[in-house]
Amino acid sequence: MIPQLKFNATEPVRAAIAGLGRTEDIRFSPDGRLLVLAGFIRKRCLILRVQVEPTCDGPLVTMDDFMELTSDGISAVHGIDFIDDQTLAIANRDAKVSVVQLPSGELAGRHCHVAATTNVRGTVFCRVKWPGSIAARRDPDGRVSLLVCNNYLNQVS
Repeated sequence: MIPQLKFNATEPVRAAIAGLGRTEDIRFSPDGRLLVLAGFIRKRCLILRVQVEPTCDGPLVTMDDFMELTSDGISAVHGIDFIDDQTLAIANRDAKVSVVQLPSGELAGRHCHVAATTNVRGTVFCRVKWPGSIAARRDPDGRVSLLVCNNYLNQVS
């Protein structure tokens, strides 16, 4: 049996989670301090500040701040991954993969709109169509690779 996690969240965080609607993916930042949820229907990402503490009864998860993030690069968001602690790769079901930077500063319950820094369309030999899941990988030389599962094509680009 998997033990239930203990969870604490402020009322504004609980309201933001409840207001997100249908979600398709969730991912921790590399440093473990942020958690992003993909808001498919509302066309946004919810960024949560999270702390996981070990206790004798199992982990205690605390969420005390949030930011709602919108962008022209976020539409039918289905898959998300952090490239680094401040950069998201976003796979949208409407055939768009985008990269967005998180705004600087505290989350502070803000609603922020950012421009996509990059839109990934793929190539003739590596098409991106109806993207679903996405995974980011940083090579030792600093280069970033994105693996994108293309629904209905049965391929990974």
